[in-house]
Amino acid sequence: MDDVTLYNSAELQIVDTDTNPDASLTIYIGGDFESKNSSNVNNKTGDAKKLKIYGLDTCSNIWLKNGSDFYGAIYAPEANVELHNSADFFGSVIAENFVQNNSAEFNYDASLRNASVNDEAVSFTVSRWSE
Repeated sequence: MDDVTLYNSAELQIVDTDTNPDASLTIYIGGDFESKNSSNVNNKTGDAKKLKIYGLDTCSNIWLKNGSDFYGAIYAPEANVELHNSADFFGSVIAENFVQNNSAEFNYDASLRNASVNDEAVSFTVSRWSE
């Protein structure tokens, strides 16, 4: 997927567990992700493990702007992640650079620290081999 933009007051919604207990969303982004003023990635489950955004090598920027709320995990090691005024973030971030502006709030969700080998983002790569 290339760029993703949620314009002012737009909403991307993951339904609550009463509606669908298996509801989750995983996004792979090759471009930029921007959540403009008062837009929401509304994870009604309140479970940060239910929303994952993976920034591919070509993903440069992820912006969560004024009034955005975000419950999830961002793994974008080549990207800049910015929280702007009054953006509230609940989850975890792995990024090239992380900026938290003005009254933006970041809350780490400790439940994300326990990964298993079955998680999508966990992989092992052979970097050296000798016999």
